[in-house]
Amino acid sequence: SVMATIPTQQVLSSAPKQLAAYDAQMCYAGYAWQWDQVSFQFLSPPIHLFQNENDNSCVLRIDTDKSSVLLTGDIEKTAEDYLIQNAGESLAADILIAPHHGSKTSSSAEFLARVNPDIILIPADTPNRFGFPHAEVIARYKKLAAKYYISGQTGAISIKLGKASRQLESYREVHGHYWNRQD
Repeated sequence: SVMATIPTQQVLSSAPKQLAAYDAQMCYAGYAWQWDQVSFQFLSPPIHLFQNENDNSCVLRIDTDKSSVLLTGDIEKTAEDYLIQNAGESLAADILIAPHHGSKTSSSAEFLARVNPDIILIPADTPNRFGFPHAEVIARYKKLAAKYYISGQTGAISIKLGKASRQLESYREVHGHYWNRQD
């Protein structure tokens, strides 16, 4: 398992009981820390939690000198509305991990306008039984003029956030399909 190979000091989760073996703690809006000149802050869930388990996903903002990333988990419209009401300017980010894999229950026009990302990463295999990302959501991403990448098409995506630049690398662009390799 990943936890067995990477030393960890603390595990934060929206479902800490499922990770009891790791003494996981609940993530919550307002919890923040800094590490190696990078700032981390949870914007959601609120302490009172939501009815819908997806809306209780940990929403994490990451800031470097020059870039910001918003990781949204599986949030849907209720959590997006909470963030619009409570996160203020903290919602704006250069890079957005698409809420709920690009589900039509997420990525509302108002939420996207507040985040206003340059790049949207969509963690979804294509095709999949849920139809993620949904065509209406892709249309909203296009309306923003944001570049978007679907991991099912690009493979893993790495982003290096340097002091002067942002470098995005698609695994399939660099390595191709495994069956085309010559090694």
